[in-house]
Amino acid sequence: MSEREGKQRILQGNTCLQLNKGVCYVRNKISFTHSAEHTRNSLYRLVAVVVDADLMNGVEVATTEAFVMKDRRYICKSQKHVCPSLSDKVCYLKQIGYKGPCYTRLKDTDVCTLKDLLRLLYTNPKRHEEILELKASCKFWDEIVKSAQASNGTFLYLDPRDEQKTGVVLDVKLQLKVLIVEPHRYISQCHISNVYGNDFNIHRNFNAGT
Repeated sequence: MSEREGKQRILQGNTCLQLNKGVCYVRNKISFTHSAEHTRNSLYRLVAVVVDADLMNGVEVATTEAFVMKDRRYICKSQKHVCPSLSDKVCYLKQIGYKGPCYTRLKDTDVCTLKDLLRLLYTNPKRHEEILELKASCKFWDEIVKSAQASNGTFLYLDPRDEQKTGVVLDVKLQLKVLIVEPHRYISQCHISNVYGNDFNIHRNFNAGT
């Protein structure tokens, strides 16, 4: 492992081994460390050399096969969530890389979580396009929206004018899931037609206009 100029040694532990008849073993723990900066997955090799100058000409340098060292902190930010939660950071969505241009632009406009992104998408899609610098018809846009709408999160909307606190529960695609007709009385979408008959169309129109 080569030294990193001005930084802490990346290889920690007892790295001085005793050679016996051409063989040595790593008996103590040797580990990799990191700095405060996130490191992308990189290829490394371990190299062993003798420290006795008199033996350098007679003992060849030993080199391992290349292996990948992964920074778990970076992996946690770069892995995408198949079913993201509303509180997940936007970097867990497809096409939005951690510290990438889309992530940075969204964060700079206080769009940090999936909930923030969906709220902006439904209330001001034009502004959403401007922030991401994408057109709504492009493939990247479609993949971002599809990834966001894979969430099983829900939105609760209560009518502030109604003291009885009636309202609706919508999924992330703004599809009606539950109707709240009075405190502690909830009617699921599949039973609304049975209870209210044709009045269900009114709620569907409300859903479309949200």
